[in-house]
Amino acid sequence: MERKTSKPQKEQKAVKAVQASKTGRGVEVASSTPRPLRPVASGQGSEAKPSRPVKPGIAPKLSGPMKLVSTARPSSPGRSTPAATSSRPTKSASAAKPSKSSKPNPKRPSPRRKSGGKRSTTPSATLPAGVLKVYDALKYPFTHPGAFSDANGRAIRATTQTGFLVFGQYEKNFPAQDLVAVFSILVDNNTFDDAYVCTLDVVQDKSRVIAKSLLTRKDFPEAGKHVRFSLPFKPASTDSELEFRLLYMGYTYMAIKLICILDPAVLKVEDLPPDDVLLPPPPPPQVGHYLYDLKAVGTSLYNGSQKLTVLGYGSYMMKNMQTYPWPPYEGMTAEDHAKLLAKYNANLTRTFCIDTWTDSLYPWKRVGNKFDLNQFDPTYMANLRDLVIIRGNFGIIVQLDLFDNVALRTTASGMTWPRHPFNAANGGPISGSDGRSEFYNLNNSTVKALQEKYLRYMVSHLKDLKNIIFEVCNEYTGGTAWHNWVADVIKSENPNVLVSASCDINIPSDQIFKHRNIDITTSHTGDWVTRDVKTVNQSVLNKLKSYGKPTLLSTDGSDENYAAMKNDMYHTANLVIPQGFGLEFKDLYEPAADMIKPLGVPIQPAPSSGFCQGGELVCIDGFDPQKVQGVGGKVLGGQFTNGTFTPGDRGGIEFTFPLDTGKAYAVEFEIQNNIANLNGGKVDGGRVSLFDMSTPSYDSSKPDTYYGLGLQRMEGAYKGGGTFRSILAVRYDTEKYGILITSGDLAGAYDHKSWGPEPHRFRIEVRGDKYKLFIDANYTSRETIAPGPLIPGSKTIKFVLGNDIDQTPNRHAITQFTKFKVYYIK
Repeated sequence: MERKTSKPQKEQKAVKAVQASKTGRGVEVASSTPRPLRPVASGQGSEAKPSRPVKPGIAPKLSGPMKLVSTARPSSPGRSTPAATSSRPTKSASAAKPSKSSKPNPKRPSPRRKSGGKRSTTPSATLPAGVLKVYDALKYPFTHPGAFSDANGRAIRATTQTGFLVFGQYEKNFPAQDLVAVFSILVDNNTFDDAYVCTLDVVQDKSRVIAKSLLTRKDFPEAGKHVRFSLPFKPASTDSELEFRLLYMGYTYMAIKLICILDPAVLKVEDLPPDDVLLPPPPPPQVGHYLYDLKAVGTSLYNGSQKLTVLGYGSYMMKNMQTYPWPPYEGMTAEDHAKLLAKYNANLTRTFCIDTWTDSLYPWKRVGNKFDLNQFDPTYMANLRDLVIIRGNFGIIVQLDLFDNVALRTTASGMTWPRHPFNAANGGPISGSDGRSEFYNLNNSTVKALQEKYLRYMVSHLKDLKNIIFEVCNEYTGGTAWHNWVADVIKSENPNVLVSASCDINIPSDQIFKHRNIDITTSHTGDWVTRDVKTVNQSVLNKLKSYGKPTLLSTDGSDENYAAMKNDMYHTANLVIPQGFGLEFKDLYEPAADMIKPLGVPIQPAPSSGFCQGGELVCIDGFDPQKVQGVGGKVLGGQFTNGTFTPGDRGGIEFTFPLDTGKAYAVEFEIQNNIANLNGGKVDGGRVSLFDMSTPSYDSSKPDTYYGLGLQRMEGAYKGGGTFRSILAVRYDTEKYGILITSGDLAGAYDHKSWGPEPHRFRIEVRGDKYKLFIDANYTSRETIAPGPLIPGSKTIKFVLGNDIDQTPNRHAITQFTKFKVYYIK
């Protein structure tokens, strides 16, 4: 039974009194005509308790006697709770209303966050002058026990419990002058009431609040978008230690992306760049050295020529498809979890695509408090792809359950059908307390159409990732027709992907397990083994063998007293794995996994080509569309042939990645066949770009915001013909850049007029403002210097292979690229 608690009236009044009497509510919303605020004067602020890190769930007090309220049952995500709101304190007449902006932050970033990825919290060289610091909210501590990470930043679902979403920067060396802290915050509803939802403040030396403001729901001009609130403050001295905090006060979904500190004398709030410029998202993970070619051959599963011994551990839910949600690994990133699985020789894990249990991120977009089942959420797919790629890079197959039978019925926990996107209460087409009957009804054309749209979206968008097995539905209990229809849709979209079926052995499993588009059978606890994982039913195992297909046995549904079950888990594994069955345990219990580990056989990675060693910013050894997409590339135009890529007119391949220009790095690639149009002119194909890269956005009035590098084959009439030219610019200046030309009087004589179809390797090494060109093993240019100064730091780079950045007509290099990488030089 879930326990509910209510707010004591005294605590409500105390909160209200502190809010009304101890703060100035002058928060400014970013707009074209900002109004001045009423901050607490420097040196005159209210005292604050020392804001050292505290235990989760115990928030430092803001000031005075304010008390935190007891925990109450949170509402569903993204929903405000009317009943709870009725007991909120109303706004005091003495609290000045902040100005509403007619022009809120126009751009809501939707970054692709890599699991475990890191983002800089200091401004890069591309940021405008006046930005002193940018704090990523995800990198700093919080006290609210319900806080989590999602695409919007540090987030919290609607709840009555207060707590900090961010605090603890403790930074010095800010100038002792008027500054502004800009908070980028999102709420899901800005009209329900005008209750207080959060407090923003600046704390000096862990003892004094020097600026503070309260926000209500209606202070947000828009819902569902990040809005910027500016809070002026003035440090007492450069030695003052500052902390910037957001206290969540309840009753709305809220997320904070970042806090930016700026000098208003240099840069106005309305001129601040968008959030995704201030805080660029990390790049998506790259496909590693594992190659997957999964096949079902008889009762065995193969990867290429390797017969697999399948040993797996479940990760049925992943919060936002990024972090493990349950103890003892709660908050563990996808990468760390994959490392943990690989440590115990696991080569499979299982994840639900529609996760009502953590209720965090779904395939469909939310519109207000409802789902729109005709719109898919790109953040979900980006995160899911990252998750599959990360696991694949550790030799792990991902069994994705497209549907979950358990989630279609109402359970005691309330974590299933009441949260499901197909539930009419959430915008779906199915009413009632149990959705199974209509969900599996092929005569319901509305439901069927939405299901098919979802299936084709999922399968097509994951088609290039080869370490996937699609499972139709977890623990299916419906009829044969619907299950077979789903399997047929999956195979029609991707005939090569493996499809598994999970259903009770007593259901008409013959018609399901024998269906032509089911490659793998799956059996759960209760059929093949008892709930204590102690007694195996050999007759069920024999029946599963009789289908002539690989079988994955799962302990889903087992007891969870793993310490007592440890020896039985090992005994059962030792019994079924030698019979050729795959085995997936519901959870990873490390003492048992350590015993079971010798039974597992890891998937063998593909032999290293010697070209891609791992750790490159981007690397492709042998070109095909899947490899390009797997490393985040975008094909602009051209042709793939037998592992090579030939750019088309205005074509090439585009990549985007962060590059720290303060580090030494190299661009390396190989081509075969001479570059066509050797004797052409400047504009008719003689001058071509082998690659071109630069910062995609920069301010020409601020030269240090630009960075660029390129390599061209020059036209036939240029310096005797057959020459190469490279240009390095470490700042924006049309008259100042380094030029490296392969002529005798410049970088050293070299031409390609005698080249034939043989391969040739290029490498440009850049060390700060100096660089060299290497061609094959017999040419090294003289070092060239680009006029600076170079401002080192991370910059977002747009890179085009086989053409220039602008895709100018007749500038594509007509040759065959076979290998390409960008990497830091150690």
